[in-house]
Amino acid sequence: MRRILLFVCSPILILLSCKKNEVSPEQKLVNQRKADSAYNSNITAGLGNVFVEEQLHPGSSNQLIFKLSFNQDTLSGYGKVNSSGALEYLNALVLAKQGSNELFISEFYPDISKSRMYTMTNNVKSNIVFDINHISKTKLFASLLDFD
Repeated sequence: MRRILLFVCSPILILLSCKKNEVSPEQKLVNQRKADSAYNSNITAGLGNVFVEEQLHPGSSNQLIFKLSFNQDTLSGYGKVNSSGALEYLNALVLAKQGSNELFISEFYPDISKSRMYTMTNNVKSNIVFDINHISKTKLFASLLDFD
């Protein structure tokens, strides 16, 4: 009787011990991001993850397009997406320095050939704005504005 019980239970125990450990999709994503970051850092020292938005929303005027991490600082790019879901142009870059609550922001207005740069601290826009108007391919008008 013991032999029969042992004979029947042995395959069941073997099957249960061979069960694969399932990894959740979230953990797979975390593992992939760590591997990507290590790979990027081997190519360019300090470069971490580079995220590119895969699903652009048609007709979006200001959508996150990419996020790049370098020495734990982050550069994010926002852009305009046309009605067919293709990127038309970048309209803003935001640089966030590690350990700082200050953001450096560059906004671009290609429709009117203008760009603007300013900083934000604790979500408050600074009074000083650097404004550039492109008059022609070779001429531009730059202004340093103080908004009180």
